[in-house]
Amino acid sequence: MKNAGPLRIGVTGPFSGPRSAYGDMLKSVSQGFSDSCELVFGDDEARPEKAVTVADHFIQQEVDAVIGHFNSECARQAGRLYRQHGIPFVMPASTAPDLVEVTSGFRICPSDRAQVAAMAEWLQQNHFAAAIETDDTAYAARLASLLRDEYPQVETVVSKEKRVHILLGTHVWVAAQIIQRNGPEQIYLVPDDCAVAEFDELLGDVERAVHVVRPNPTFDQAVAIAFQLVLSAKAQGADLSQALKVSPDFHNGEFRQAGFTVEKLRIATGHNTATPHQMRDLAS
Repeated sequence: MKNAGPLRIGVTGPFSGPRSAYGDMLKSVSQGFSDSCELVFGDDEARPEKAVTVADHFIQQEVDAVIGHFNSECARQAGRLYRQHGIPFVMPASTAPDLVEVTSGFRICPSDRAQVAAMAEWLQQNHFAAAIETDDTAYAARLASLLRDEYPQVETVVSKEKRVHILLGTHVWVAAQIIQRNGPEQIYLVPDDCAVAEFDELLGDVERAVHVVRPNPTFDQAVAIAFQLVLSAKAQGADLSQALKVSPDFHNGEFRQAGFTVEKLRIATGHNTATPHQMRDLAS
């Protein structure tokens, strides 16, 4: 870490592409800390190969720390480079269970293991069986595998009234699946990628019983916490990585207060209000 000058923090996420809603949120929260540090932005487009390019740029720019990579596979590929170069790496929203271990980074959000535990608890409490459907992302495949391990009876066939559809994938794909189906009697359980305002906007006024797995802290809160912890570590005058390691807020690199809850999204009858740009994304 440089000893002189303001703290330089690399901030990266999907600032373009179908998941740019998360990038917009990340940039908005980050800019609230611009008076306390120098921000260097990098668009990883939620693509691992692009994340490596961003990581190389941050290394060349000699950033003191990196906050971001909302896609777990982006965090995995870029995080190895940060580890090799001794750059502290804080993840506000990358949930793959092994990321702290493989990157030697620090995670604010809960992991996917906590997410599927929340799903399984909700299914058990409501006596639901379920059908799992996924898009083609590593994120969805990982969640489906973990959920089947956590709740083996997940796809047991029971009465139609007690059946829930678990749609695992990006919020754009999940919204498209819900819009294309008929019948307000359908019950959906959807993952943390849907815990973003754009998901609500894409659904618009479509009447559905949708239950979203929401992180605590929320992803925008997690970004703010990441900045606060890095700036606090800097203020201690010690090595950033070491200060974060001994912080009482972390246990083995995981934020102690992180968790998931399942909340119902209430939507009235009507038509969806997606913009033409959003509908192009839905159709892709």
